[in-house]
Amino acid sequence: MDLTRQEMLELWLKRQGLTKADLARKMETSLQNVCKIMKAETIPPWRYDQLVKFGIPDDLLPRPVHKISGPRKKRTTPTVLQSA
Repeated sequence: MDLTRQEMLELWLKRQGLTKADLARKMETSLQNVCKIMKAETIPPWRYDQLVKFGIPDDLLPRPVHKISGPRKKRTTPTVLQSA
């Protein structure tokens, strides 16, 4: 049976004697956020770099992707001219 990336990451943490709560403290974030990061397909590059610096193998981490944050641009709808 093949393990998922998330399962391999959890196994690696267990073998290192680390819990998700330990990781949350090191990352200065919440346990909920750590769980979200571990399940994600992508994470911000700065978070990825932070986890690699903690010694977590990069192949166990979600892909680093820079996403633009903030409000989305409003769609403009084409103006339809009506003849009288």
